[in-house]
Amino acid sequence: MHNVLRDLQESPIGAKANQLEAMTIELVAMLFDFVFETKDLPDSMKVLVGRLQIPVLKAAMLDGAFFSKKSHPSRLFVNAIAHAGIGWSPTMGLDDPLYKKVEQLVHRVLDEFTDDVYLFDELRKDLEAFLAEEETSAEATIQTSADEINQRDRQEIARVVSRSEIEKRLETHAVPNFLGSFLRDNWITTLVQLHLQDGEESEAWASALATLDDLVWSVQPKRTSEERKKLVAMLPNLLKRLHGGLQNVGWEAGEREQFMGNLVEAHAAAVKPSLASMPMPTTAVAEAAAAAAEEAHAKGDVEMAAKARALAEAMAPAPPPEPMIEVVQDHFAELAATLERGMWIEFEGEDGQLAFAKLAWVSPLRGTYLFTNRQGQKAVSLTADELAERFRNDRARLVEAEPLVDRAFVSMMASLEERFGEQPA
Repeated sequence: MHNVLRDLQESPIGAKANQLEAMTIELVAMLFDFVFETKDLPDSMKVLVGRLQIPVLKAAMLDGAFFSKKSHPSRLFVNAIAHAGIGWSPTMGLDDPLYKKVEQLVHRVLDEFTDDVYLFDELRKDLEAFLAEEETSAEATIQTSADEINQRDRQEIARVVSRSEIEKRLETHAVPNFLGSFLRDNWITTLVQLHLQDGEESEAWASALATLDDLVWSVQPKRTSEERKKLVAMLPNLLKRLHGGLQNVGWEAGEREQFMGNLVEAHAAAVKPSLASMPMPTTAVAEAAAAAAEEAHAKGDVEMAAKARALAEAMAPAPPPEPMIEVVQDHFAELAATLERGMWIEFEGEDGQLAFAKLAWVSPLRGTYLFTNRQGQKAVSLTADELAERFRNDRARLVEAEPLVDRAFVSMMASLEERFGEQPA
């Protein structure tokens, strides 16, 4: 990319320019210096914008309001091309419809512009109509991705709610390891399915939670004869509900038999008067099984030792839940939370390649962001926390929303102030 206006300044024509003309050339040259240096445009798009250097200079010479009026037709045209160019990447090739459209419009400026700056308005509207048509075509693709994310979000919400219901009970009631694993790995699948199919207000959901409560209660120490009688009375119905809830859950026969055997062992411990004072009766079973495993190992009975060790592990206390991932609240989290549809992000891929993607849709369920290319094809979907982490690790960057020419002039003014300093009063 070459700034031809710098060459013009050094040419005989530039040498003959009066003070106002020389300043105009310098300011427009600084504008294109900024364009060529920006990270928000692919190089091939910068080349197309660069071809507008002479026409833009001519527009600025014709109308001094070019520098002060943000709505000047030529400024709006350059801004429109720059904004559209964010959605193009070199991988799309020079035959991409957007690239060819911009190239066509630039050629029209070079061929047709003489002194009517409103040609820029006409061409800008042509570009905007093209982009609107592309966006309409992209909507169907975006909706397909949005539906997929909605379904995934519903599943994640169902899993979070189900996990919360299980952990809430395991926090207040000690249970043996085999039951904790069953609830976290198997019964949670039942809860998730019911949450998705019937919702939290349904009888099916309430029944599954009641089964969860009854399972947890069934292994607690039974300190009175009434509690022991209640357990005996509820077992047939509890087991029936348990089997019914697991009909659509993959559970191998061997695992099911092992679980039922452990449940019988836990119930036997729960009703023993001698273990009634213990917070978790199966602890005694685990200790006895561990001692039996050592004894069998000492005798060389490998099979018996393995069975005893498995029982000891099953009857030991269930581990606490995994700690929740702490959500960091900082500038990056705030930035991610305040994104709006239509904003562009530059992402760095695993291979180090950079790509621009637009925020096309936000999930109403979990606030998941769907980023797409301009054709609506999914680039990436992230939660706000995941996006904040990418910002934090410098693997994502918010593309400036302010129009390119406006940013360039702000930069130019700062540069001129720095170059010449404060003028004396």
